[in-house]
Amino acid sequence: MLIHGRYNVIKELTPGGFGRVFLVEDVHIHTMFVAKCVNDGHIAELEFRNLRELSHPGLPRLHDVIRDGKNVCIIMEYIKGRTLDVYLNESFGLSKKEVIRIGTKLLDILGYMHTRSIPMVYGDLKPQNIIIKENGDVALIDLGGIRYMCDMTREIYATCGYAAPEQLKGEFCIQSDIYAFGKIMQYLLTGYDPFFTDTMMTEDIMKRYGVQSGIAEIVIRCCKSESEKRYTDALQVKKDMERFGSELQKDKITGFFPALYCCIGVFFAILAVFSFLSDMGILFPFFVLLFLVSFSTGLLFREAEKNENRHILMCEYSICLSDFDACISDENIIKNKKS
Repeated sequence: MLIHGRYNVIKELTPGGFGRVFLVEDVHIHTMFVAKCVNDGHIAELEFRNLRELSHPGLPRLHDVIRDGKNVCIIMEYIKGRTLDVYLNESFGLSKKEVIRIGTKLLDILGYMHTRSIPMVYGDLKPQNIIIKENGDVALIDLGGIRYMCDMTREIYATCGYAAPEQLKGEFCIQSDIYAFGKIMQYLLTGYDPFFTDTMMTEDIMKRYGVQSGIAEIVIRCCKSESEKRYTDALQVKKDMERFGSELQKDKITGFFPALYCCIGVFFAILAVFSFLSDMGILFPFFVLLFLVSFSTGLLFREAEKNENRHILMCEYSICLSDFDACISDENIIKNKKS
């Protein structure tokens, strides 16, 4: 199947919010792209505008646009990787260092939009719209919901569990993205997906999951019900996140001790072999014992270092199913229009 005689359809990807999304190959230059085919001209033109005007390493680049009456097909850069929810599930939990890294990269993209001459709001921030690239970088996809702050008459699209309270009233602001970001951080740190539960996270609850007070305070401030009590923009959040990351790095046990004890263990292993092959065979059991103690200590240090920043994922089926049913009834999308 060819689109416009040029783009060979490889497969259909996860459906977008307002159209069908395909992985295609440009047969002229033999490069992979994503084709988003939309039958709503208004929505398509919004995404086309956003792709054309925004330029950031964490956002897909526009390649081509094909118009056929009301049908519009937008050809954009193919960002290879996994969505954040898939990445989290396949990782069986993330270290605090990794959460901070992903969070700061995401905030950098949002900050780019929030601090433009005419600020823009992403609007539908959720794990399914965040891609972790193969090299570990972070990207945002599905740009059709981005709105200018001055364009308050546009329809707003947000996802159950991540939508800020003002979005439920048909309003939006930069702090709406901050709220959704806080919910995403809550998900990464505790395993509680806001889509399934409306549990209000407090600092005490987050501490039960090993979340330190510094990062817990950032998340709680992001998720304040009143928009004016949240951070002003993403770059403010990023500043606090980076400061917490620096403090976390100082407090963290470095890889020095595991490596040191393992090296000592190897040294005693060599001595054990030497004693076994020489006239000092009586020392062989002693060196073997020292080897086992040293090597085991090194492994324990390494495991402790991993566990210090590892989170236990909560089983999604143990949370409140009534919230899930409520979200499903709305087809996961809340569509509000300011009256």
